[in-house]
Amino acid sequence: MKSEWRVATNYCGDMKSFRIYRLKDAQKPDENGNREYKDKIYYRKDEALNAAKEANKEAAERFWRGCNR
Repeated sequence: MKSEWRVATNYCGDMKSFRIYRLKDAQKPDENGNREYKDKIYYRKDEALNAAKEANKEAAERFWRGCNR
């Protein structure tokens, strides 16, 4: 089972960027090989947090639509 979407911080010198990821298997450790990333890179953390929140909302809606069939 996959985890919820989260925000990861990446550093390159003195510059920070943010990516949204989730664990492929929530029962396994949070390691690079167990992560699934969204394509977009954010340079503001608040934008990344909002995008993760929106991705979690979309995933929940897809889940509940599937349960109502």
